[in-house]
Amino acid sequence: MKYTLLLIFLPLVLPSITLAQTTSEPQELESDRPTFSQGATIVPHKTIQIETGLEYRKDETKEEQEKDFIYPTTLIRVGILKKVELRFNVDFEQQKHQYIEGNTAPGQPGKLKGLDNVRVGTKIALVEGEGAMPYISVLGNVTLPVGSKNLRPPHAAPEVRLLFKNELTEKLNLQYNVGYRKHKDQEEYRGEMIYSVNANFKLNDNLQTFAEYEATKAVNQPVDSSINGGFMYKVLPNLQLDVFSGTSVSEAAPDFYIGGGITWRIPR
Repeated sequence: MKYTLLLIFLPLVLPSITLAQTTSEPQELESDRPTFSQGATIVPHKTIQIETGLEYRKDETKEEQEKDFIYPTTLIRVGILKKVELRFNVDFEQQKHQYIEGNTAPGQPGKLKGLDNVRVGTKIALVEGEGAMPYISVLGNVTLPVGSKNLRPPHAAPEVRLLFKNELTEKLNLQYNVGYRKHKDQEEYRGEMIYSVNANFKLNDNLQTFAEYEATKAVNQPVDSSINGGFMYKVLPNLQLDVFSGTSVSEAAPDFYIGGGITWRIPR
């Protein structure tokens, strides 16, 4: 628990120590959270960016009710070259299953808790957008078979996405992803397509709002899709807060989810 609290509160405390250094930020802060879509931009060279937050999900079927608590989900992005970043991700998740019949399903406990989505990866910028030409990057991740036995994949699970961003106006941009990943859903490990589209609108210099559609599709399975929206607020040039919520479009997606978090770029 002490490590969980450290991951949550460390980004909240340290920015105040380095406040005097934030005025020289060379590039506008852009985060990959809280949206499912990942941005096409790369963190600046020799820069570390921490993106962490909390999330709650609820899903109910005729057979069971499932509640997921993620506290926290943490992504660390490191700019190792001008157009390349390294990425490290880990979640701490707690799942609670309540079965209608009052019995736990065979082989599956009513409660699960532990590390999940332990990933390493990279993002590489391919095209710098201009006019109608979008920014284009490629993202590659591998989810490692480490963490809680009941949450981790049986072996390394790859993911690859193409990331696009179009600047439609000074205040409005459109981000969209398409990709493929290996993913563990309940007890089944399978490959699935990923696609999402996300519109971001700047309300002012510090506040922006977004709306997103996200979906995954496995072979011989229904589309798992949902919509979400939220707000991102820059407290400092290198510090951003966010809140979001979403709901299902398809039966396969969680009925409801909500969360919030923080993005902090460590000053150089």
